[in-house]
Amino acid sequence: MKKYYSIEIPTDFRIFEAEFGIEGIQYKRENFISLSKKGTELTFSMVHDTKNPKDANAIAIIAKRKGFFGDVEKPIGFVPAKISSYIADTGLLNALIIRPKRSFFSDEVIDFSFDILGPKDKYTQYKSV
Repeated sequence: MKKYYSIEIPTDFRIFEAEFGIEGIQYKRENFISLSKKGTELTFSMVHDTKNPKDANAIAIIAKRKGFFGDVEKPIGFVPAKISSYIADTGLLNALIIRPKRSFFSDEVIDFSFDILGPKDKYTQYKSV
């Protein structure tokens, strides 16, 4: 199943990182599929994964959908290590948002791409690290 997202960039935001894939999504496949029920809308967020034994700067990508008894959230992978290290160095994680671009999944393959958006007035700070 292929899906393209057309989510507008919020006013006063711009693209900081364009169309990157998710690391580790192959290990979180079931999380993504269980959240992607037909007709449900997913939202996405980023959180610092402080318990990640492999990367102190790891940023998990969390998918969320509305459930019958409240929201259901599950991790679906990670921001690539190079980008998450960069974000950690800037200290801007809480100012950034993630925007899905496209997804594709089948029995054999799962692929997702995202943009990272941030406030226009923080772009110079972000790129100066």
